[in-house]
Amino acid sequence: MRFITVTGLALIIGILGYLLYTSFQPVHEPLDLLPLVKEEAQEKEESSNKEGLSNVEQPALWMERAEMSLVDRTNRLCWQLILNTVEKEEAFYGLYGVEGEYFPPEGGAFSVQAENGRVAKGFSNLRLEGKVVLSREDLTVELEELEWEIAGDLLYGKKMILKNQDIAVFADRIQLDLNLERIKVDGSSRWEFGGG
Repeated sequence: MRFITVTGLALIIGILGYLLYTSFQPVHEPLDLLPLVKEEAQEKEESSNKEGLSNVEQPALWMERAEMSLVDRTNRLCWQLILNTVEKEEAFYGLYGVEGEYFPPEGGAFSVQAENGRVAKGFSNLRLEGKVVLSREDLTVELEELEWEIAGDLLYGKKMILKNQDIAVFADRIQLDLNLERIKVDGSSRWEFGGG
């Protein structure tokens, strides 16, 4: 019994001694790594700027070679586009390298080419910009900007050149019916007749 008491007492003294020893050890502060991470990021930025590279953040959504179809309020196919690049912006999708077709209500198709553009997130509004060309065998329309709305009955354009076998129209701002047959010019325009 004496052996158990001595062993128990030695064990208790050992535990208390260890606790006292560890409680009087100096406390080490954790190493703050955030300034090191910031410093490393700053060094990378400086080195890439020295090499002539820009720090451009990639957008959250970025696609290459995408297809997009847009329909009007009656669910009729109006635009069938192939996009070289699509970037998601805050209120719209940015379109780059646009090719495809536009389908007027009365039938047929126009080939479409545009440098860039944008489509609303609800796909209710399309704006093509840069050099925009709509063409078919008998008619070519070149614009700096073309706008279409899902509920609209007109196409709106800026800086237009419309050409067919009989006429050439140069205008600052225009409104075209969806079949590209009737033009309303807003602003200055010039008309040339007979083999334009």
